[in-house]
Order: sequence, then C-alpha cells, then structure tokens
Amino acid sequence: MRLGLVYVLSVPYVAGFACFGGPEIGGFRLTGWVFVVMLALAPLVYLVDRTPSRFPISYWIPWIAVVLLSILWADEIGRWQLQDALQIVTPFVIAPIASKSIHTKRDMDALMRGFTHCLFILLAATVLYFLASAHVLVRPMALTAALVGCVFIAQVRDKPRTAVFGWLGCLLITGLTGSRIATLALLLEWLLMPGFRRVWPRFAIGAAVVSLGIALFYTPVFQERFFGDDRGTIADVKRGEYLAAGRREAWPELIEDVRRRPWIGSGSGSAMGFVEEVWGADNITQPHNDYLRILLEQGTLGLLCFSYGVIRQLVSLWVDLRTRKDARAAIRSAAILGFLVLLVVAYTDNPIIYGVWFMHPLLVLAGASYSSDAAAATRNSHCQDKTHSKRGLG
Repeated sequence: MRLGLVYVLSVPYVAGFACFGGPEIGGFRLTGWVFVVMLALAPLVYLVDRTPSRFPISYWIPWIAVVLLSILWADEIGRWQLQDALQIVTPFVIAPIASKSIHTKRDMDALMRGFTHCLFILLAATVLYFLASAHVLVRPMALTAALVGCVFIAQVRDKPRTAVFGWLGCLLITGLTGSRIATLALLLEWLLMPGFRRVWPRFAIGAAVVSLGIALFYTPVFQERFFGDDRGTIADVKRGEYLAAGRREAWPELIEDVRRRPWIGSGSGSAMGFVEEVWGADNITQPHNDYLRILLEQGTLGLLCFSYGVIRQLVSLWVDLRTRKDARAAIRSAAILGFLVLLVVAYTDNPIIYGVWFMHPLLVLAGASYSSDAAAATRNSHCQDKTHSKRGLG
C-alpha cells in the first residue's frame, strides 16, 4: 500500500482513538504528539507521490499566513503560541496529500470504511465511559461523532440503511454524553444535505428532525445540561433561562479584549490567557466560540481570511457536486456537510483547534473530493466490466 494512502487512511482511525486522550509524554498528551508526527511526515509523504495535487490550497493561504504571522505580534513567543498555530494549519497540509493519494474507487471506499470503523471506536469508548468509567474526552468525541454523521448521511442515496443506522449511532453518542451543539449539528445535517431538490422530502425530513429534537430536549440528560437540577421548557431556552456554562458572563468581557486590538488581534495562543483571567476556572482555557477566538488572536483580518477560505471551499465543492457526476459525489457531500457543521459548532465550541478530532478528518474529506484519478479510474472500471460481460456473452 502506498505511503500517502496509509497516511490518509490513518486519519479517521486516529480521530476515533484520540477520544481516549492518552498519557502525557514530554508535556504533550498523545493527541498532541499525533499532530506533530502528522506535520513532520507531511513533506516526505507529499514528495514521495509524484501525482499533482488538485486541492485548492490558494483558498486557505490568507488564513494560514495570518495564523503563522500572528505568532510575531503575540506578547510572547513560546511553546503554546507555536503549538496553537501549527495545530490550526496542519489540516491544510494534510488536504493536498489526500487529493494526491486517493487514486481509485477502492481507495475512496477504504476511506469511507475508515469513518465507519471510527464510529465503532467511538461507540466502544462511550460504552467504556459509562460502564467502566474509562477516561474519555467527551467533548471532542462528540464533535468527531458529528463529523462522522456527515459521512453516513452523504451515502443516503446509495446505502440508505447504512446511512440512517450510522447516523443514529452518532446521535446515540452525542445524546448520551449530553453534547448540545454536536447533537444540534447532527439534527441539522439532514436539512443541510446537498442535493435534495424536491420540497416534500425536505419538509418530511424537517418535521421528523424537529420531532426528534424536541424528544431529545426533554430527556433527563439534556434537561440536566440545560437546567441542572431543575426542569425547563423550550420557552425557557428562548428567554435565555438556561445554563450556559459561564458563556453569557465571559463572552462580553472577552469582546472587550477584542476591542483593544480589533484588526489583527493579540497573536496566536493569546486567547488562553484572556480566558483564564475572565473565566476564573483552571480547566477552562478556550473561549468556547471559535469566532471569538479568531477575533482575539487574529482580529477582524483573521476572521475575514477564515470566512473567505470556508466560503470559497464550499462554493468549489458545491459546483463540483452539481457539475461532475462521478464516484466522488458522496465524499463531496460529506465535505460540504462537514464545513457547514464546522460553522455551527464553532459558535459554542473549539473545532479549529481540535485538529486530530475534527479538522484533520474534515480536510481529508475535502482533499479526497479533488482526487485527480478517481473519476477516470471509475470510468475505466466500468468499461472493463462491460468488456468482460460482452466477452462472456460472446
């Protein structure tokens, strides 16, 4: 098996096993070392495969540049500043390798199976978490499940039963762990799924999703997440009378920090210091809002560059999905849904810094959507099948 393909296919498996966190070695958790290894191997893997990359990295160059340059205007240039910046840019190093390494439909099928196996790993982790009190990183695991759900929904036309049951497995993970934003993202995936042009199927799916969402809201797990020991209604949520884990109190103060340096922010890794000071909790070092994080660290310039990359990427994938009818349709749909999920969960979570759990698998899907030889390989395979069948008939 080619080195590049092994590199790419490892990503969903690593995302699954990363929910266990792993031991701390040399000041890094195991997940921290994974991104270091992926980044260090990237040049070698890229150069070994002579296939040209078709991933549109130019969409992301402004974002990558501002993230790396923001190290220079941070108050100090230390380990955390470098780590944060490199964690954010590593997925965009992996994506071009994915576009080079996926050559055939068999490669694409192997990648999709990897995400199925990732779900099995996440389900096993959930069981161990509840039955054996295993150490599991619940929040990142839920975000991984939300992304894996995109891969299953994208297969609904070809494998409807697999798509529904796989998605339900992802919903089981986010539901049992009480992850509000990941569960919301999973429910929205059916409504955001590209390609449903008829109104009635979209309406029926919407009604089913709303009903399921309301049912989940009144389960004990989500009642506790929203209201603690009390019980509440959807009307209480509309009025803002629910537990926000300190966000309502902390975000306004963090916005004041943004206003001090609105254009270029305070530099890579600076959000951690602001959050620790404002939140006043040792275990909270992220603003739980990636838009706010970008404004804190890279300012309005950074948010514009990030938005530019996401929008250009979505438009490119959408155009290819509409105009190119080939074996990559499911992967393109999964990538489109993945970026939309990114925009949803970024409102109350930190997906752009969750490289191993979220951004790596997302950018692998995006990179594989531009694989150069997959379409030709699929056509050749069909032609060979027809040739063999004609010979058999002869």
